[in-house]
Amino acid sequence: DNSMQSILGFSTEELVSSDYTNNAHSVTIDAALTSVSGSIGKIFGWYDNEAGYAHRIKDFLIMTES
Repeated sequence: DNSMQSILGFSTEELVSSDYTNNAHSVTIDAALTSVSGSIGKIFGWYDNEAGYAHRIKDFLIMTES
């Protein structure tokens, strides 16, 4: 969905936490670590708290400017 494109990321690469430093997404879902077992699903996501927050504040300010 285009409305979540800059907020939610998705990765199929095998990366580690340091690879997500300065990532503008609020969270990037890690496909390799996400799993389903019966009726229980486990979703694993990586994020850079400071960078994601700063980008969402920027998005908010741009939105309220108009």
